[in-house]
Amino acid sequence: MNTKEKGELVEARTIAKLSEFSIDIFLPFGENTRADMIISSNNGLERIQIKGGWIKDGSVRFNCSKVNSNTTGSTRSTYDGDVEAFIIHCPENNGYYHVPIEKANSATMWLRIDESMGDNGKVKWAKDFQLSDKYSSL
Repeated sequence: MNTKEKGELVEARTIAKLSEFSIDIFLPFGENTRADMIISSNNGLERIQIKGGWIKDGSVRFNCSKVNSNTTGSTRSTYDGDVEAFIIHCPENNGYYHVPIEKANSATMWLRIDESMGDNGKVKWAKDFQLSDKYSSL
């Protein structure tokens, strides 16, 4: 499966998961939009970027930046101003996470799932970003 197919599968699974919470989902037309979807809930409208996560060293990791490529090369940029949050689906643990843009890093973010690794006070725990915790009470 290539990268585009993996991304489409993560998007489809995320849409199905959000549907379980009776959230209205609006999808943009075209490929090069700044957000993957807009969702409407009791929390209001929210522009969302969907990301696939992977597990490494006791954490779910995901990329918080986008790559823009053209004939002169490529550059990385953040999603600041483009989205209010990331929704991450990690197929390895079937986890879904909601990370507000202001809590995200500029490159790759780690959400700790392995509690045996300790906490230095700066750890971002995956359990604190569970998608079901954000939307189950709607």
